[in-house]
Amino acid sequence: MLFFLTTLSSFGQIIFKKGYFIDNNNQRVECLIKNADWKDNPKDFEYKLTENGIVTIGNLENIREFGIIGESRFVKTNTNVDISSMEISNLSKQQEPEWEKRTLFLRVLVEGKASLYLWSSGTFVRYFYSTSDTSIEQLVYKEYYKNNEEIASNVQFHQQLWVNMRCAGTETKTIEGLSYKKSDLVNYFRHYNECTGSQVVEYGRKDKSKSSFHMRVTPGINYTTMTISSNLHDMLSVDFGSKATIRLGIDAEYILPFNKNKWGLVVEPTYQNFNATANTATMAATINYNTIEFPFGLRHYFFLKPDMKIFLDAFFIPAAIIDFNSTIQYDYNFATPWEIKNVSSFAFGGGFCYKRYSAEIRYYTNRDFLVQYSSMFTDNTRISAVFGFKVF
Repeated sequence: MLFFLTTLSSFGQIIFKKGYFIDNNNQRVECLIKNADWKDNPKDFEYKLTENGIVTIGNLENIREFGIIGESRFVKTNTNVDISSMEISNLSKQQEPEWEKRTLFLRVLVEGKASLYLWSSGTFVRYFYSTSDTSIEQLVYKEYYKNNEEIASNVQFHQQLWVNMRCAGTETKTIEGLSYKKSDLVNYFRHYNECTGSQVVEYGRKDKSKSSFHMRVTPGINYTTMTISSNLHDMLSVDFGSKATIRLGIDAEYILPFNKNKWGLVVEPTYQNFNATANTATMAATINYNTIEFPFGLRHYFFLKPDMKIFLDAFFIPAAIIDFNSTIQYDYNFATPWEIKNVSSFAFGGGFCYKRYSAEIRYYTNRDFLVQYSSMFTDNTRISAVFGFKVF
C-alpha cells in the first residue's frame, strides 16, 4: 500500500494553477504554474503552457516576474541584502548591515503607490519596499551585540518609512511602534496606500474562517501478534498467536501554515487492548493488555482534488501511557503476575481522505513488554486498519 501511495502521489502533490510569467524580453506568457505555496522564496518554478504540456523550469536567469492568478506574485530584483545572522548565538557585533548584492525573486505582499516585498530563506527574513519615487530596497532591521553582551536593535526601517512613506498627520510614535513583522508592515502599507488614494492589492491573504485545526474520531481494527520466549525455562515460552481487536482513538491535527496545507502535526490518544490465553509446554498463560497510548507525529498530504487526498504519516509512541493493570499470568502454584512494562516504539502508515471520511493502514514496530526481565522477551507486532470521521 505504501508503494501504491508513493507512486500515486506523483499525480496529486500540488495542483498546477492558472498563472503567468514575464520573460527577460518583457513578454508575458499565460501558463499553468505548480503551486508549491513556497515557505521560502523560490529560485525557480515549474510551469506548463497547456494542461497536458511539458513541464518546464523558469528561473532567475530567464524570468523577471511570475505569479499565480489571485494568489501570489514574485518579481526579480538585483539589490543589496543584509546577510547578518538572525540567530541569537551568532549575532554580529556591528550595528550596520552586512550588505551583499544578490538577485532574488521577491514575494509581493502589498502592491500600490508603495509596495511591500518579502524574502525568506531558512532563518533569514527580510522585508523590502519601493515607492513611485524609489526603486526596491531593503527595510533595515538588525539585532546585534552591543558591548559584547547586550543585544541591541538597529531599527533604521522606522526612519525609512518616516522619510519616504508618511501620511499627513502620522505621528512619530505610530512608526516607532511598528515591529519588523509581516502583520505590522502589511497594515502600515495598506493604510499608507489608502490615505494617498492609491489602489491597493494584497497577495496571499488567508481565509481566516478556515480552521487549521482538525479533530477526528478514529475507530479501527488491530491485527496483533504476540509471543513470549525465555532463555531460562522453555516452559515459559508461549505463542498467543494473532488476534483481531478493536481500537479507538481521537486524532487531533494542526495543519502547518505553509506549503499549501500539505503538512500536519498529529497527536492521537488511542485505546489499545490484547487479551488472550494460550498453553505453554506445561501450563496455561494469560495476557491482559489494556492501555491508552499517546502517539504523536507528522502527516503529509498529496491532493488529488479539493475534497480528496492521500497521505503518509509517521508516529513516535512514547513509553508514557495510561495502563489498566496490564499483566501476564502463568497458571501454576504461587504464581505472581508478570508486570508489563511499556516501551517506546514507532508507527508508519498511509491512507485516503474523502471529505469527512478517511481510511488508513498503519504498521507498528515491535515492542518488548518484558524488557525489565533479562531472561524474558516478547515479540509484539501490530497492523491496524484505522477509519476516521472528521468532527471539525
